Amino acid sequence: MATLDRSGAEIAALAERAARGAGFPPAQSAQFGRAAALHLASGGDSAALSDALATARKGPVLRLALLQDDLARAMTAAGPDIVLSIEPDDVALAPAYVALFPRDVSVVEIVKGSPPRPARLHLRFGSDAVARPARLSRATVPEKLWQSFKALAARMDVPDSAESRARGAGETGA
Repeated sequence: MATLDRSGAEIAALAERAARGAGFPPAQSAQFGRAAALHLASGGDSAALSDALATARKGPVLRLALLQDDLARAMTAAGPDIVLSIEPDDVALAPAYVALFPRDVSVVEIVKGSPPRPARLHLRFGSDAVARPARLSRATVPEKLWQSFKALAARMDVPDSAESRARGAGETGA
């Protein structure tokens, strides 16, 4: 399988546009872009990203975007050790979304469930200090995933037509 070496910023930007092209709202798409870059940089499976984009109405992109709020509420109620139930489809990407949370997380553990018990996300927060944002690192991206991201992102482009140019898109001729 052919792979590409890309910066974290490149991956995040294209993954965000791909999520927008797949029909996700801007805020959730931005989170997905950053999480995708973190997921790939940590050696995560590219299939989890493709699968997440294929579930536009309900799925990891929308559910995991709510994780930030869930973590903030749980920290207030439960303290530094938190266990949250998560959907099976969210297991692969949950650690990348946790890395976006602006607190020091010392333990991230996924406890896989088996019916009827759901998978659980166990977190232990370190100090009360606000953590620096997760750094987006270079990562190897499967070429097939990159092309898939590009195809979805292209849905956001304005079509090249006389009508679109008349409405202000494209070159102005100046």
